[in-house]
Amino acid sequence: YRGRYYVYFGAAPMVTLMLPFRIVAGCDLPLPIATLVFVLGGFLASVAVWLGVRRRYFPETGAAVVAAGIFILGLTAGGPILLRRPDMWELPIAGGYCFAMIALGCVWRSLHVERRRWLWFAAAALSYGLAIASRPIYLIASPLFAVPLLAWWWSSRKFPAKLLLS
Repeated sequence: YRGRYYVYFGAAPMVTLMLPFRIVAGCDLPLPIATLVFVLGGFLASVAVWLGVRRRYFPETGAAVVAAGIFILGLTAGGPILLRRPDMWELPIAGGYCFAMIALGCVWRSLHVERRRWLWFAAAALSYGLAIASRPIYLIASPLFAVPLLAWWWSSRKFPAKLLLS
């Protein structure tokens, strides 16, 4: 409106997608396209986590289970509902979903790599911060970041200070 961006919930979608697009392209990215980008990003991140869980814990499952899981993730995350009428209110919802799923994927990676897990955990914290900046309601789930810290403490029996700082 009059050359400025106004978002109903948070500014993260504007700062991470809309503003860089405007700087590079010289024009505004349409809200339906931006909402689609965030919905697809969140969907792909959740599929990556699903495939990692399946590969690690259920390697004997067949292609039908994999396809059903991807299908269910696509329909139950709310993406089709957001894309039905992508407008100003749906953009921060889609942005929060995308950043939260990326954070979940980074936490997953930090739990299953041996080297530089603090980098994955820091990426998860950054992405989760962007989810909160998109939708402040995501702040409620912040204590879930204690789960990986407890897992690392349990496995090594020493305080994960570097991970906690990240």
